[in-house]
Amino acid sequence: MKIYEGQKHRFYLFNKPYYKDSYSIKDLDKHYNKNALSGKFSEIKNTADTIRTHSDCTVIDLKSSNISTNNIATEKKNLASLIKSIAPISYIINLLTSYTKVENKVPKNENPLGNLIQLVNYALGDKSFFATKGIFRLSSTPTINNSIQKALSSNNDEQITASLKEIDAPTAVAAKIKENLELALSDDQKMSLYQTAILLDKGECSLPAFDTLEEPLKQLIPLLAKVANNHENNKMNVKNLAMVFTPRLLPDSEINDGSPLFPAPLTIKDKVKVYEKLMNGLIDQYNQSIQKKEVGVEG
Repeated sequence: MKIYEGQKHRFYLFNKPYYKDSYSIKDLDKHYNKNALSGKFSEIKNTADTIRTHSDCTVIDLKSSNISTNNIATEKKNLASLIKSIAPISYIINLLTSYTKVENKVPKNENPLGNLIQLVNYALGDKSFFATKGIFRLSSTPTINNSIQKALSSNNDEQITASLKEIDAPTAVAAKIKENLELALSDDQKMSLYQTAILLDKGECSLPAFDTLEEPLKQLIPLLAKVANNHENNKMNVKNLAMVFTPRLLPDSEINDGSPLFPAPLTIKDKVKVYEKLMNGLIDQYNQSIQKKEVGVEG
């Protein structure tokens, strides 16, 4: 089951999940048990299964159908009758989606880590990237984003590099880096990073070694270090980087087990603070490792 970005409280696509914000039937509890569905999983699952038997890509607006504890069975029967009465499955899909437009869909991206590596490597070799004020904070245009995505889809290193040079849009590259980082990290990996950031801030654990980081972070840290090292030009110190990247690194679930370490969910300001400390430590650690390598080469 897929929940599209920007439509998490409206539209569901019943097919094999591909992205980080994919959810199973059980996860409907998290999003709807207090609103439209009131925890009626079995009824909703049956409805979903009915649709799935007719199409692997049917979109249905569960919320706007006003499903409640009293009329779920009626709605399910009506839906089943509708499916049987209309022959072409394409017509069913059009009927269910014609009354509203689904926007802000996450583009299909089956290789976010590969894309992240390509984008980071390109940015590291682009001097204008580190001289751009507010890099990672500025947005891009849909046209440029689509051009970059098209280049990445070629899976050809030389073609990607040539296309990015032709586009010449550091802020768009930065935006794509953030997008692919978020997609490349699983929710479990984000949760582990979140716990580490909180424990580090409380002095309950040490800074993780660079080699122990998840691969997306290993790719990102050298770039963030270079951006921070050029903060006088781009105005992006570690604090500003933490403000930009914290939303991309947060897990979907909060930590709140009632223990002294995790008594209650943190505010967004507190989250930025703990990520800033973690990010600052990782960047310093990386800078020191580079300095040691340079000294070793000179020696």
